[in-house]
Amino acid sequence: MLPSLGGSQVPSAGHDGRDQQRAPYDLGGEGFNGGHLAAHEFGGPPEAINVVPMHRDVNLPVKNTDTFYAFEQKVRDDPGNYRDIRVEVRYADPDITSPTGSLEGLDPASRVPKEFGVRWRDFANMPKRKSYPNEPLKGG
Repeated sequence: MLPSLGGSQVPSAGHDGRDQQRAPYDLGGEGFNGGHLAAHEFGGPPEAINVVPMHRDVNLPVKNTDTFYAFEQKVRDDPGNYRDIRVEVRYADPDITSPTGSLEGLDPASRVPKEFGVRWRDFANMPKRKSYPNEPLKGG
């Protein structure tokens, strides 16, 4: 799990029109993009540490579907209702380690997050949460 971003920083998958976001992410396989955890427009860095394999159904707009991208749009449209946002990147096997101590020794599939958990407080300071599985939407 990555450390949470708190305060006024708003985690995001990063839809700022960069080519990196549109191209298939080499660690995720078919259907994955390089999703930014903290969008450029919210102060997120362009460095690779801010990018994870995100399935395109999570990272890009899907009509009439509650996706991570749709959550980002809600935050953009009503930032006062989304405070202290935290994004947890969950992996299938969080205890997996590389023989080299870096990502180089890991099977690429083990580098793909299983899910993105989002927690925040609304305008009344009530806790809210939502999970976004990092997978294709059911039904294609």
